[in-house]
Amino acid sequence: MNSWLEKMEALQRRLPLLSGLASGLITFLLLFLLLSLFKSNLLSQEERKLAEVRSRLESTLNQASNASASFSFYIASQPVSDLDFSRFQALAEQLLARHPMIRNMALAPDNIILWNFPVAENSSTHGLNLAAIPEQARALDLLKQSRRPVLAGPIDLVQGGSAIIHRVPVFINLADGGSDYWGTVGTAIRLEYLLEKSGAQALLDQGDLAIRGQDGQGSDGATFLGSDDFFSSPSTLKMAVRALDGEWQLALRPVTATPLWSLLLVACILIGLLVAWLTFRLTRQLLLQQMQLNEKRRDAAEAGERLQLATQAAGMGIWDLNLKTGEIHWDAGMFSIFQQDPAHFSGTNQEWEAALLPGEKERIYSKLSRYLESGGDFEDEFRIRRPDGKLRLIRNHARIIRGQDGEVEQLVGINEDITSRRQEEARLLAAKKEEERLNYIMAHHFQEPSRRLMIFADQLRQDSSLQVGYRSRQAIDFIREQASYLRALVQSIQTYMQAGSYLEPPKKLSLPQLIENLLASDELVVDLRSYVTLVATPWPEIEGPQRKLQRLVKELLNNAWQHSHCEGSLRVEISARCLGDRLEVTFSDNGVGLHPDQYEQALDLMVHLDEIKGRQLGMGLPLARKLVLQMEGKLFLESSRLGGLAVVIDLPLASTNKEPQE
Repeated sequence: MNSWLEKMEALQRRLPLLSGLASGLITFLLLFLLLSLFKSNLLSQEERKLAEVRSRLESTLNQASNASASFSFYIASQPVSDLDFSRFQALAEQLLARHPMIRNMALAPDNIILWNFPVAENSSTHGLNLAAIPEQARALDLLKQSRRPVLAGPIDLVQGGSAIIHRVPVFINLADGGSDYWGTVGTAIRLEYLLEKSGAQALLDQGDLAIRGQDGQGSDGATFLGSDDFFSSPSTLKMAVRALDGEWQLALRPVTATPLWSLLLVACILIGLLVAWLTFRLTRQLLLQQMQLNEKRRDAAEAGERLQLATQAAGMGIWDLNLKTGEIHWDAGMFSIFQQDPAHFSGTNQEWEAALLPGEKERIYSKLSRYLESGGDFEDEFRIRRPDGKLRLIRNHARIIRGQDGEVEQLVGINEDITSRRQEEARLLAAKKEEERLNYIMAHHFQEPSRRLMIFADQLRQDSSLQVGYRSRQAIDFIREQASYLRALVQSIQTYMQAGSYLEPPKKLSLPQLIENLLASDELVVDLRSYVTLVATPWPEIEGPQRKLQRLVKELLNNAWQHSHCEGSLRVEISARCLGDRLEVTFSDNGVGLHPDQYEQALDLMVHLDEIKGRQLGMGLPLARKLVLQMEGKLFLESSRLGGLAVVIDLPLASTNKEPQE
């Protein structure tokens, strides 16, 4: 038993190495097989491409040879004494119009060109003795001896340009039954047209094609286009072309002959090694994680159940409609929303349509019809009445799924019961209106009376006609002081309630620039430029709403001024440091400060700290904390190294300045 266990353990230790080697070898063989199949397919495509070029070359050349044969037959059928070159004009015009590959056609009795059409363009060849041109003389001797047409060229023409010359010998029948050599009919074929028409020119421009067989001599002829090395290379594709009465040879360098294929083979080997290494690592980890995997499966099953419960609790359900069959599928969430029994579900829209309130069905189907025509996402809200008699508001979000033919086949969507959400939105809207009403009441029913009391108290003090005693004057001063306090309190409460109530999108901001702009403005209680110092530390950009940040800095600076020892002695230092993806900014002052035990109380609204400092805190610090929380930050207090209070705020950095997380 122990021996068997030892063998199993040894096998498990070797399993990562063996599986790695096997997977690497299999991967290499599969990649090599795929590469070979791909290479074979490409070679077949290249062969078809070369065959197509050959076919077009032969077809174009044959059309030109037919024109030459027509001329030679016509001459041979006429008495020599009756030959008139002017008769060939109409025939030549027809042939050149029908065959655009022909450059010109020439008649050369006794090998001397006496007529060359078009005449005007080829007048320089009139009277030219072809036998006196060495490279043409060889072709003429061969033509006369073999009594068969010959192919010459490509050659440079006397009248300019290059062409392939197809010469047809003309023999006149004699009365004694013999024949006599009359001369030749020469047809000049445009080389550039021939190459372009056949598709060879594009391959030549790419450097992938070569053509040999000067004067139609096939493999014995010289290479006149492309690289001669192509014909000695074993990797090129070669094919013979029947060039009129001669032969050319084509050599095509296939894509598979380029260095890319060697690189692909090396890549296959490297991928095989990489797969072997990865398989070794993964197999070794798999053996160590088997128990963890089973535990994760149990956790996943529990999480799936929790997710299903959470989805149902959130009032969401998923549906899938087949537009071709009309069949629909609901998940458990849909049955919960519509209070339907899955056992009695029809599998159609019957239950859904029955739950809709009057008028909703026609409206939804009309909107859905327009959506199917335009595409995109479909969103709608509709009302239903459930079997329990309750009305519910449902939000529907759907997306189309198209088949391979592009036709719409399915609709997949989510229904969400948003009744509670809309009720909450209505409650919040009512609360906002109530808040606006309270602000109006405080402004007109508290601030205005307190302002009038202050004015009335000032008038009583300044009225010299009134005989006001000491106690009466004290009472007037007390009334004015309380009215002023009440007005300031109402203003502070309004400011606190309205803080952050406006919507403002966040953006990247430079905090030092924002602070300097605020110090240069007249928004602070006094000019604090000479009292505030920005510590020279790296100040990365932060991300937040600009107006809220301005209000936050304003409240903190005003708070520092209000709690300074005396005018002219205030010092405020503002410093910053990065903490991961956050920026911590500290406002330190040398004011009266607070005892550490009172830091939390100081952040509450209207906290009395008379027994500690003989004074009352206002709205500055609570308002600052409210603004920071709205910006997803933190605010806390600590002792300042300057002897007063330090207010520390923690704000998110802009996304481009965030440090990478480990």
